[in-house]
Amino acid sequence: MVLVVGSDELAERCRLAVGDVTMVVSSTAGDMRFAATAWLPKVVVCTLATYSTDPADIEATVRRIRARLVKVVDEDAPYTELVDRIAGSMGVSGTRRRS
Repeated sequence: MVLVVGSDELAERCRLAVGDVTMVVSSTAGDMRFAATAWLPKVVVCTLATYSTDPADIEATVRRIRARLVKVVDEDAPYTELVDRIAGSMGVSGTRRRS
Protein backbone atom coordinates (compact mmCIF):
# COMPACT_ATOMS: atom_id res chain seq x y z
CA MET A 1 0.00 0.00 0.00
CA VAL A 2 1.18 3.49 -0.85
CA LEU A 3 0.04 6.70 0.85
CA VAL A 4 0.30 9.73 -1.40
CA VAL A 5 0.23 13.10 0.33
CA GLY A 6 -0.87 15.50 -2.39
CA SER A 7 -3.34 15.83 -5.19
CA ASP A 8 -5.37 13.17 -6.95
CA GLU A 9 -3.20 13.84 -10.00
CA LEU A 10 -0.02 12.91 -8.10
CA ALA A 11 -1.74 9.80 -6.78
CA GLU A 12 -2.74 8.80 -10.31
CA ARG A 13 0.84 9.33 -11.54
CA CYS A 14 2.08 7.14 -8.68
CA ARG A 15 -0.54 4.50 -9.48
CA LEU A 16 0.61 4.39 -13.08
CA ALA A 17 4.23 4.15 -11.92
CA VAL A 18 3.78 1.15 -9.64
CA GLY A 19 0.83 -0.66 -11.14
CA ASP A 20 -1.89 -2.45 -9.25
CA VAL A 21 -1.09 -1.33 -5.71
CA THR A 22 -3.58 0.04 -3.23
CA MET A 23 -3.30 3.83 -3.00
CA VAL A 24 -4.53 6.06 -0.23
CA VAL A 25 -4.59 9.80 -0.91
CA SER A 26 -4.24 12.48 1.73
CA SER A 27 -4.47 16.10 0.67
CA THR A 28 -2.48 17.58 3.57
CA ALA A 29 0.33 16.64 5.91
CA GLY A 30 -2.11 16.92 8.82
CA ASP A 31 -4.47 14.38 7.26
CA MET A 32 -1.47 12.17 6.55
CA ARG A 33 -1.05 11.27 10.24
CA PHE A 34 -4.55 9.83 10.42
CA ALA A 35 -4.34 8.03 7.07
CA ALA A 36 -0.91 6.59 7.88
CA THR A 37 -1.92 5.14 11.23
CA ALA A 38 -5.26 3.88 9.89
CA TRP A 39 -3.88 2.21 6.74
CA LEU A 40 -0.23 1.42 7.66
CA PRO A 41 1.21 1.94 4.18
CA LYS A 42 4.61 0.56 3.24
CA VAL A 43 5.54 3.77 1.40
CA VAL A 44 4.57 7.41 1.92
CA VAL A 45 5.05 9.74 -1.06
CA CYS A 46 5.06 13.52 -0.71
CA THR A 47 6.47 16.56 -2.46
CA LEU A 48 9.28 18.61 -0.99
CA ALA A 49 6.82 21.47 -0.49
CA THR A 50 4.55 19.27 1.62
CA TYR A 51 7.51 17.84 3.51
CA SER A 52 8.81 21.33 4.32
CA THR A 53 5.54 22.28 6.07
CA ASP A 54 6.44 20.06 9.05
CA PRO A 55 9.39 17.73 8.43
CA ALA A 56 9.68 16.57 12.04
CA ASP A 57 6.04 15.49 12.20
CA ILE A 58 6.18 13.75 8.83
CA GLU A 59 9.39 11.91 9.76
CA ALA A 60 7.92 10.89 13.14
CA THR A 61 4.76 9.55 11.51
CA VAL A 62 6.72 7.57 8.92
CA ARG A 63 8.97 6.11 11.65
CA ARG A 64 5.97 5.23 13.82
CA ILE A 65 4.38 3.15 11.07
CA ARG A 66 7.78 1.82 9.89
CA ALA A 67 7.27 2.92 6.31
CA ARG A 68 9.63 4.39 3.73
CA LEU A 69 9.38 8.07 2.83
CA VAL A 70 9.72 9.08 -0.81
CA LYS A 71 10.09 12.82 -1.37
CA VAL A 72 9.64 14.08 -4.91
CA VAL A 73 10.58 17.56 -6.10
CA ASP A 74 7.04 18.40 -7.16
CA GLU A 75 3.85 16.82 -8.44
CA ASP A 76 5.29 16.74 -11.98
CA ALA A 77 8.13 14.39 -11.05
CA PRO A 78 9.26 12.33 -14.05
CA TYR A 79 7.52 8.99 -14.47
CA THR A 80 10.82 7.10 -14.37
CA GLU A 81 11.72 8.73 -11.05
CA LEU A 82 8.38 7.68 -9.56
CA VAL A 83 8.81 4.11 -10.81
CA ASP A 84 12.36 3.80 -9.48
CA ARG A 85 11.81 5.44 -6.12
CA ILE A 86 8.42 4.02 -5.17
CA ALA A 87 8.99 0.49 -6.44
CA GLY A 88 12.46 0.50 -4.89
CA SER A 89 11.06 1.61 -1.54
CA MET A 90 8.37 -1.05 -1.63
CA GLY A 91 11.00 -3.70 -2.19
CA VAL A 92 13.14 -2.72 0.82
CA SER A 93 10.49 -1.76 3.34
CA GLY A 94 10.47 -5.25 4.85
CA THR A 95 7.88 -6.67 7.16
CA ARG A 96 6.66 -4.63 10.01
CA ARG A 97 2.94 -5.13 10.25
CA ARG A 98 1.13 -5.57 13.55
CA SER A 99 -1.72 -8.07 13.61
